[in-house]
Amino acid sequence: LEDMRWWCGRIDRGELRGSRIFRDDDLSGADVQADLRVADAAHVAYSEAAGDTPASESAGRTYCVDLCCGAGGFSLGARMANVFVLLAVDGCKLAIETYRAGMAAAAAEDAQLPGAANDPPPPHRAECHDITDWRHLLELISQLPHKPQLLVASPPCQPFSTSGRGLAGDPRADVVASVVELAMAMQVDTLLIENVPGFINSPQFAAMCS
Repeated sequence: LEDMRWWCGRIDRGELRGSRIFRDDDLSGADVQADLRVADAAHVAYSEAAGDTPASESAGRTYCVDLCCGAGGFSLGARMANVFVLLAVDGCKLAIETYRAGMAAAAAEDAQLPGAANDPPPPHRAECHDITDWRHLLELISQLPHKPQLLVASPPCQPFSTSGRGLAGDPRADVVASVVELAMAMQVDTLLIENVPGFINSPQFAAMCS
């Protein structure tokens, strides 16, 4: 709890925009302040660049699909960032049941906000399905009421974790390729994949980058 309070305090004060801030760092240090200035300048430059604003931002709402959604961490973060998750998919039935319960509770809280009735969120689905069957997922996505501009995914980390056995031919590693295939077929503006550090040393990561 102490660590969580420390990190939350840094977030609230806007001190996590730099790239090298850790617990017990001197936040007044020149290197940290330089990081913050660079991050701020980059954000301002992006915001002011003529014609560089993604179509999803200029259009107003941003819509998203969450693959390997688990209990809903990515989706909850999306809600907090005012991104609307239209579809969440996971291959585990228990994960989907947990996800649905959590998102229902979040939706109930959102409904109590002032003006919520005048700006209701779009329909939100959560499905239990094999992520590697990306062609079927594409059919589901084509039926959504809005075109998603963002695809987020948390593929299984076991094939890439340095703490695991790293078994060759682990079928769970195939999820990454399916996510990329789906992103290309959807023609999303942004693909966001979360995984362990060992992922960047994997052949799946190299194939994705190519």
